[in-house]
Amino acid sequence: MPADYLPFERISYRKPEITSIAEEVWIWWIWTNNLLPPGQTSGGTLWTVPIGYKAVISDILVTAEYIGETKIWIPGGDNILFTFHDVLSPVNWSPQLPPVANAGESINYQFTNNDIVPGRFRFNLTMWNVPGSFPEPVEKDDPLERFQKGDFSSCEVVLLDNGESLYIFKKRREGKENYLRIQNYGTENQKIITAAHLTQEQKLELVSNIHLEPDRTIEILESFEKNIKKIK
Repeated sequence: MPADYLPFERISYRKPEITSIAEEVWIWWIWTNNLLPPGQTSGGTLWTVPIGYKAVISDILVTAEYIGETKIWIPGGDNILFTFHDVLSPVNWSPQLPPVANAGESINYQFTNNDIVPGRFRFNLTMWNVPGSFPEPVEKDDPLERFQKGDFSSCEVVLLDNGESLYIFKKRREGKENYLRIQNYGTENQKIITAAHLTQEQKLELVSNIHLEPDRTIEILESFEKNIKKIK
């Protein structure tokens, strides 16, 4: 071997069988009811991988009501996806060598509307965790702590046009939902607006109302929060 070539082996992660990841997968639905205007870009941080985990990006599905482009990446790490897409024409990406976000790294996204009409987008992301070190134990049933430490299996993210993000997430077979409304997530100005637990019926009612009246999303959330038991 030439002297300037160091012997090394890149660690690669293969997709496991479904039965082996049943308790180790995170599934994300990211969507907005707000229309992204022509020529405008929307983006931010989806999530920061907690201590003890490596998040292996397995599958991504992007669709939008406009001609545009989508970018997903790990700041300081891998570029995950950069693609153009047409109106209501899904882009499905399933890499043979999945990119990995390590503990402390964030997954960022950016959507751009290159069309002449406004529209909404949908973004589905599947990732599975592999041992990184030792995950921090969850000490109390608090939505923020559970979210930060990865104590969930699926999460629905509603992006709002005022800089807020609504995270509704759950763990398999728990029978309840966690509600976390955050301003400027992933920035120095991050602020927790509301944290609460919901029944599955409350969650379904809220999401249904938001879909029915997208222009009133913030108003619907404010009214909804008056009738739930808040943790914060």
